[in-house]
Amino acid sequence: MKIITPFIIFLLFTSCNQQDSLKEADHQITDTSTSNHLVNSFQPDSTVIKHKEKIDTVLLMNVSEEILKHFKTRNYEKIALFIHPKNGLRFSPYAHIDTTKDKVLSAAQFLQRVKQNDRINWNSSWDGEKPELLTIDGYFKKFVYDVDFLNAKLKSINQYHSQGTDLNNITEVYPGCSVVEFFFPGFDEKYGGHDFRGLRLVYKMQNNRPYLVGIVHDEWTI
Repeated sequence: MKIITPFIIFLLFTSCNQQDSLKEADHQITDTSTSNHLVNSFQPDSTVIKHKEKIDTVLLMNVSEEILKHFKTRNYEKIALFIHPKNGLRFSPYAHIDTTKDKVLSAAQFLQRVKQNDRINWNSSWDGEKPELLTIDGYFKKFVYDVDFLNAKLKSINQYHSQGTDLNNITEVYPGCSVVEFFFPGFDEKYGGHDFRGLRLVYKMQNNRPYLVGIVHDEWTI
């Protein structure tokens, strides 16, 4: 049941399917983590890497934060640059990813929907009966950047902190891919953590470049 509630060159990024390398990225980065190696641009046409290296988790986190800035400012043209050219981008409003119903858009479809500003059924209705129709902007406000994830309490790579009852099936849906999570354990003590929020960015490699294939939102489930 549904709930109520640029590319700079990735010098150290491996292929999505190399799970042994990905395991080395399984660690938590706290909210106090910052880096002097900032990602200043994201250029899909930049030179690709020519050899296999370990994942640089600092670069991965910085690119993710660059994406969050575009989410926050609703810079949809910039966001489209990150969408996987073959797989497109799946939008999952809840932790349990529904591969049959969650909306998948190519970069071109995404920008066209932004231009049209039409309402879409995102499979986000909690009761599963009356569809919740939202524009791209409406969806981002409610199921992508509904809280300030740039300042999330917890930031992690391939680790998850969900406190809800919705089954997290991200590793089954995106096997071997890199996932960066931004997570707030809660905002008001009186709710006992039921007001947590999480956002997961799922990356897959294409021609030695990382692209987004999934955006997964997480909140309290029943």
